[in-house]
Amino acid sequence: MLDAQIIAHRGSFDLDVTLGAESSQVVCLVGPNGSGKSTLLASISGQLRADGHINFDGHVLMGGRHPVPAHKRGFAWMGQNPAVFPHLSVVRNIEFGIRAPSRSQTRAILEQTLTDFDLIPLAGRLGSELSGGQKARLALARVFATSPALVLLDEPCAALDVDAAAELRTLISQKLRSEHVTALIATHSLLDLTAWADRVVVVDKGHLVEQGNMDTILRFPRTTFLQSLAQVGVVTGKVHQGTFRSDTGLAFLAPEQTNGPALASIPAPACWATAVDPSRSPDPSGELQLASRLTAFPPQNRAPNIVHIMSTIDHLSEMNGQVTIHVPVLPAVPIAVSSADLARGRFGPGMPVCISVNTAQVDIGKIG
Repeated sequence: MLDAQIIAHRGSFDLDVTLGAESSQVVCLVGPNGSGKSTLLASISGQLRADGHINFDGHVLMGGRHPVPAHKRGFAWMGQNPAVFPHLSVVRNIEFGIRAPSRSQTRAILEQTLTDFDLIPLAGRLGSELSGGQKARLALARVFATSPALVLLDEPCAALDVDAAAELRTLISQKLRSEHVTALIATHSLLDLTAWADRVVVVDKGHLVEQGNMDTILRFPRTTFLQSLAQVGVVTGKVHQGTFRSDTGLAFLAPEQTNGPALASIPAPACWATAVDPSRSPDPSGELQLASRLTAFPPQNRAPNIVHIMSTIDHLSEMNGQVTIHVPVLPAVPIAVSSADLARGRFGPGMPVCISVNTAQVDIGKIG
C-alpha cells in the first residue's frame, strides 16, 4: 500500500500532491501538459529530490530521519525516454537490472522475461539497432525483470505509432494483472485508462483536482480536462418528479432518480449536428432553445428519445481524420460532422447549428 505526499519546487512551478494506492491497484495520473505528473512520478521513484513523505507497505521511505535512496526502494521507474543502453545487447540491457542471488536465478529470470516480452528474436541486437517500439518493449521488460514492489510509468505509449502502442498497452495490462503489481502510470490516452486503471487521479497546476474509481469517474467527470479526455459533457441540474432539468433548461426523463441535485452525463456518440439556416440563429443571450423541452412530450412525428438544441459553433477540431464541432452547452463533447457538410461550408465558428441528443444514452446521477 502506498501513501505519499510530494512537495516539490522547480523554478516557478510548485507541486503539492497527496495520493495513495492499494496493494495491486493501478492508479493512472492524467492532466494537462506541465501539470506535474512527471515530477510526481520521478519524486516518488527517488529520481528527484522532494519534501513530504512516502510510506509503502509499512516502511517509511521518505519523511523519516533517514530517507531511503532510490536504488533501495524496490521501485521500477520508466520515463518518457526508454533509456535503453545503445552499446549493450538486449540481453545485457535486461541483465543490468536483475538483482538475483545466483547466476542460475538470473538466467531463469532473463529467459522468462525474453519470452514474456517476445524479445528472443532480438536478444543479440544492440540497443542502438532497435526501433522505437522495440526499445519501449525492452525498457518495459527491464522494469518487470526487477520484480518491483511498485511500478512507475511515465506515458509509456505516447511516443509510439498506433500499432506499437497497442502492442505495448496489451503487454503492460497483462503483466500488471498477472503479477498483481501496484502501479502509478501517467498518461494522456483514454485507451490507456480503459486498459489499465482501477483508479484515476487528475493533476493540474501541481495539485490533485479530481480522483475516483475507474467505473464511476469517466461516467461523471467533473474537470474540463477529464471531460475532454472521456469525450463526455456533464451538466448540472436537479431531478424533480422523475425529470432532470439542467441549469440552462435542458430536460431529460429520470424516472429512477430521487428528487435533488444531479448531473447529466452526455457522451459524444449520443450527439449529432445538423446545419441550420443562418436566419434561424439562436437567441443572442446564449439561452438554449429546445425543439422539445421534455422527452416525455416530444413534438409530433419526432423520436421520443431525441432532444434538439439550438446553439452556435464555438470552434472545430480534428482527431484521427474526423472533424468535430464544439458548442458552448457541451464544450467537452466533440460532435462529429460529415465531410460533405464541411465542403459545403455549413459548419464554421459562429454559425448556428442544431444539436440532437439521444437521451437513451444520457446517464443521470446524484450529486454527492
